[in-house]
This record gives sequence, C-alpha cells and structure tokens, in this order.
Amino acid sequence: MEEEDVVIVGAGIAGLATAVALKRLGVRALVLEKAEGLRTTGSALGLSPNAWFALDALGVAHKLVTAYAPCRKGLVTDIQTGAIQEVSHAKFDTGGHALRVLHRKALLEALAEELPIDTIRFSSKLKSVGNQAQEGSSCAVIHMDDGASIKAKALIGCDGLHSVVAQWLGLRPPVNSGRWAVRGLAVFPEGHGMNLEFRQFVTAGKRAAFVPLNDKELYWFLGCNFSFKGEDIAHDPELLKREVTDNFAKEFPQLYLTVVQHSDLSTITWTRLMFRLPWDIIFGNLSNGNVTVAGDAMHPMTPDMGQGGCSALEDAVVLGRHIGDSIIRNARLVAGDQMAGALKRYAEERRWRAAGLITGSYLSGWFQQEGSGWLKKFLRDVVFYRLLYSVIFGARRFDCGKLPCVPSNNPELENNQKSNVSPLVLLETANGINMVAIQKVPSPGAKRKFLRSKDDQRRFNKSAEKNHGSSSGFRKEKRDKHIANESKNKKLTCFECQGFGHVRSECPTYLKSKGKAMNASLSDDESNSSSDEEEQTSEDESDAEESLQEVYDKLFRESLKLHKVNKRTLEKLHETQFERDNLTITLEEYIKLSDDLKLKNLALEAEVKDLECKLEKSNAQLQQFSSGSKKLDHMLSLGATPGNKKGLGYNESSGASTSNTVFVPASLPVKQAEIKAPQRKVSEGHIRPNCFKLRAQEHTHSNPFCGTEHTNLENQIKVLTKHTMIINAKLENLTKQSTYVKKIWVKKDENLLANMKAIGTCSSP
Repeated sequence: MEEEDVVIVGAGIAGLATAVALKRLGVRALVLEKAEGLRTTGSALGLSPNAWFALDALGVAHKLVTAYAPCRKGLVTDIQTGAIQEVSHAKFDTGGHALRVLHRKALLEALAEELPIDTIRFSSKLKSVGNQAQEGSSCAVIHMDDGASIKAKALIGCDGLHSVVAQWLGLRPPVNSGRWAVRGLAVFPEGHGMNLEFRQFVTAGKRAAFVPLNDKELYWFLGCNFSFKGEDIAHDPELLKREVTDNFAKEFPQLYLTVVQHSDLSTITWTRLMFRLPWDIIFGNLSNGNVTVAGDAMHPMTPDMGQGGCSALEDAVVLGRHIGDSIIRNARLVAGDQMAGALKRYAEERRWRAAGLITGSYLSGWFQQEGSGWLKKFLRDVVFYRLLYSVIFGARRFDCGKLPCVPSNNPELENNQKSNVSPLVLLETANGINMVAIQKVPSPGAKRKFLRSKDDQRRFNKSAEKNHGSSSGFRKEKRDKHIANESKNKKLTCFECQGFGHVRSECPTYLKSKGKAMNASLSDDESNSSSDEEEQTSEDESDAEESLQEVYDKLFRESLKLHKVNKRTLEKLHETQFERDNLTITLEEYIKLSDDLKLKNLALEAEVKDLECKLEKSNAQLQQFSSGSKKLDHMLSLGATPGNKKGLGYNESSGASTSNTVFVPASLPVKQAEIKAPQRKVSEGHIRPNCFKLRAQEHTHSNPFCGTEHTNLENQIKVLTKHTMIINAKLENLTKQSTYVKKIWVKKDENLLANMKAIGTCSSP
C-alpha cells in the first residue's frame, strides 16, 4: 500500500491551491485527478480582492496581476424600461487589490507551475474512503477505481459538486436553485473596441452580462430561471449558441447578441446552478478525524457574487495555516489527534464564512432575476442596488491571512523543502512581488557548525581572559604574533618544495628522497616551531570561523534593513497605484463631463443662432412699422381728410373725398375724461321694435306737419318752403354729378398711370 503525507482529491482551484499552500510549509501532497488534464470548465472567472489576498499568501499573485487589468465599473440595463444604472466596483478595492476577470486556465496553470512535476496524478478516479487505526493514531485510506490503495496522514476532498469525500462525511447533496446558465468566450481577432466595464442586462426571469478579458476576448453568460427542456442540445455548442441568440436572448440589445455570435464553440457550456443549503454548512460535519473538504466540495454556490473560486482560494490558505500551526507546535507533521484538531479548527473557521457567501449569492440572484412586477423592480432597483449591494458585496474585502513560517531544522521537512539549499532567502511575499534579501545562507549543518564554533570560541575567550586579561587584547596579541611569525618564516625559502620556514637540507621531502627521512630527528627548536605552527593553524581556523560568523551576522542585519526598506517601498507603491487608479477614474469622469458640456455648448450655439435670426426679422418688422407710423402721424398732423392718402405712397388722380371723418394724430394725448359713454334709460316690459317712443319718432319724421310747431298755417308754409329749397339743392347736386369726374387714389405705379392715360380714364396728377 502506498503511503503519503497528504492526499488531495481533485485538481481544481481548491485542490491545486491547497497543494501549493502545503508546499510552502514543506509538506508534500499528492493530488489525484480523474480527468486527463487540468479542468477549464467555465472559461473565465472574476477574482475579487479576497482572492488576491489568498494568492499573495500563496506567492502566485504576481504572475496574474500584470496580465489582467482591473474592472472598476458596471452598468445594469433594464430591458423593459431601458433604464441604465451604474454600479461601482472600485469601492470594494482594498489593500491595492481590485476585481479582475481572467482565464480560468491561466489561474490553474499558475498554481500548477508552483508544484513539482510528480505532484498531480491524472486519470486517477476515487472509489471510496476509509479510516484505519495504526499505532494509536488513525490514517485515511483511499481506494482507487483501478484497485490501488493509498494511506495518508490527511485527506482533503476538493472533488467538486458531487464530492465522494463530502458524501463520506455525511453532507447532504446540493439542491437545484431552479436556474441554469450558459457561458462562453467571445473572440474578436481584430479587437472588440469596448471599455473595460461589466455590462449587465436584466429582465423578467433572465439575466445576462459580458465583460472584456483583454482587447480581443470577452466573457459572457446568460442565466434563466425557467425550465430548460432541450437537454439534448445542452451538449451541442452550435445549437446552444443558436438557441441563445434566436430564443432566450432575442429581446436583448444587438450588442449582446453580437458578442454571443463571436463565441468560440469549444468554450460554450450549459449547467444547472446548484448550491448547498446554508444550514447544512452550519450544522453539518465538515471534517471527521483526518478527513475534510474544501472548495465546491464544501460550499457550492450560485455564481451571482462571483465567489466560488475566490472562496476556494481562501480555503487553501486557511487550511494551510492550521496545518502549519500544528507542524510548529509538534515540530513535525503528526497524524492522529493533532491532525484531526487542525482540520477541525479549519472547519469551524470556514463554517460561517461559507454559509454567508452561499446566502449572499442566492439573494443576489433572486433580487436581480426573479419576477417582473412593480414590487420586484422596487426591490431590485431600490432595496438591492442602493441598500443591500454594499453590504452583500462587502464580503469581497475579506483577508484570509498569511501562511505561518515553519522552521526548516526539522529533518522530516528538510527532505521536502528545496529552499534549504537555495542561496537566497525569501523573506516575504507581498502583492505578488517576492522580496528577497541577497545573501549567502549556509545549510542547517553549516549553521550548527558555526554555532558550535562560536560557543567554543566563547569558552576559549573566557579562559584566555583569565590568563591574559581581556579577550579582545588576547586576540590582538595572538594576531600580532601570527603576523610576526609569518613574516619571519617567509624569509626562509626551500628550493626543494618551495615552502617557507626551512631550507633544503631540512626539507622532509628532500630527506625522504635521500633515504634519511626515517633517521631524521627534530631538535627542540624545531619541535617548538612545529607546535607553534599548529597553534597558529588552529588560531587561523578559529579566526576564520569567527570572521565568517561576523560576516554572516552583518549580512543578516543588512538583509533585515533591506526587508524593511522593501516593505516601505511596497507600501508606497500600493498607495501610488491606488492613487493612480483613483485619478484615472476621476479623469474618466471629467472627460465624460467635458463631452457632455461640449454637446450642451453646441446645442446652445445653435439656439443662439436661431434667436439671432428671429431678432433680425423682428428688427426689420419694427423698422417697417416705425416708418409707417411716422408717415401716418405726419399726415394726421397736417389735418388731411381721411380720403386724402397723399404722402402715404399714393398720387392724387382727380376729385376728393367728401367724408367728414376727422382723425386725431397719434402723437396727441387723448384725455379719458372727454370720452363719455352714452347713457340710456331702460324701460321694462317690452323690446325696442315695439317701443311707443320709437314709433312716435318715426311718425313725426314721416309727417313733417305733425307736432305743435306745425299747427298754424304760417308755420306750415315756412316748413314747406324750407323743404322745397332742400329738394332743389339735391336736384342741383344730382345734375352736377352726371358730368362730375370722381377723383380716385392709386398706388404709385408708372406703368399703371401710363396705361390709364392711354385709355383716357385718368387725368394727369
């Protein structure tokens, strides 16, 4: 039976991230994946700041941050009303991290690159799980589909929605949310030309969106909450895309349909949206002994908050933190109760966090997608987007913490950690940038040797201090003596071995070659010089070790200083990036405002031109009116008769008007007191045609001899004479009119006057 320290089932985001976290702790993990390669279902995913905190702890963030730009704004369009609402993602940025949408495959590959080649074992399907007691501790036993068995100190199930490990723990299966989703990746070889915004479209029972990944690719999805009967076409990407554009999304804007039509068929997938009930997470068994779950195996949720992959990365860091604390506490990786306790603490920490994310995701989808009445619109547009959105999506700011620093002096972990033989020391990883202090670090064995030599040197210095005073003075004296002896010995040179301190006749090499080496005896001086040389050699070695230790300590202090400087520099860099992002957002707002002002300015300029044209027409009309009124006032001031139009553009032909109407010039004031309204006495009981006074007046006018003044004969004769004279005058007038040429007024027209003169109908003016 094969034995491993930790076995991870599933090579998804949670499985690979957990393996990377354990590798940082010096623990080797075996990852079992039933597929033949890395799974890339979903094409893309969004990583919020909480995910980037986890990637920082894993040391992977720097590989992805530079490749994908942050998405800081979203637009939500109501298909029924056409209203557009702006949603800000920038307010959830924290710690220099923002929402970024990236390829799922890029994340998986970045995690897999951190692992040794033999960590992932593909085409390995899990069949069952069991426990086995061994020497007072329990171990997990994994039975594979091919009949093989693996024994491990810990088993972590990251095998997705239908997890075998979760079933073994007793967790109830996920439930259907009543909704399904279609996802895909649109490719524009020549570029799509869209801004980096999260565009979302909502209507009754449907919600769709797309967001750019880069200049040529966009990620899109469509979610519906009604039954999908076409199970057969769910596995046919071409039919699925046609069904989306012709049926499900036909009322959506043409921009969204164009994005769907440019989809890469290999990326289109259909899936039901499943989730685990929150109370199953709160009251369920998330760990049992040395077996636990992570990722979708623990907390499957709907994608409405985009927290599925983010929470899986959190699980990996939290699990690694608790296992690392257990290693530090026990000085090694221990199975049994210690491992079970670490996994239990991990499960308790993740229980409420996972339940909250599941609840928030479900409510987010329910508010945005369910129903179409006025109440649902009020709940979505007012209650959710204005009140609950910041509360629910505030979970993106969560920081899962860092991995602990496990000491490398454990022999069990030294074989698994490659960092022990590295010439560089990794001090900290922050925001994807490895902060490295450049210094030579000896192996743990060399460290122990340095420490032993340092202790020996300290004891030697104490004894020397007793005999020769202070240790510093003794070292100085010893160094001066060594320099004097070296300079003295350098004066004697052996031409046989090219050494110092002796001549050729005393050279052991020369004596040995002559057969005299065995008979040669050393004098007392020579023995003393030999002992001095050995003492000098030992002193040189101790000095070298001491100087090496001093250099090591100095370099270590310098590395700490560099670490602090780098940390401050990174903090300033984060602040600068945050300020730059804020200034970019402000600049975009000002540019938008400037464009709006330009449009308003153009509209005002057009309106001003229209008003100027109207003003010119009004001035022309006023000028004409003023000139005509001046002429009329001048004519009336002369006292001309109403028929006399001379001076108004007319010429007098002949004759004159006999009207007695008198015009008053407009320049003369009119007194209101002089204008008196006629007063009449009104009698009731009859109307005017039947009035007796009116009939009496008519009778008087018709009979000139009626009335008191006509009773005498003499008076009657006078009246008749007067009427006779009046009648004669009228007859004379009639006689004159028979030969009278009436004067007419005509407009000044030379052609008309010439024609009238020609026919003799008009006299000369």
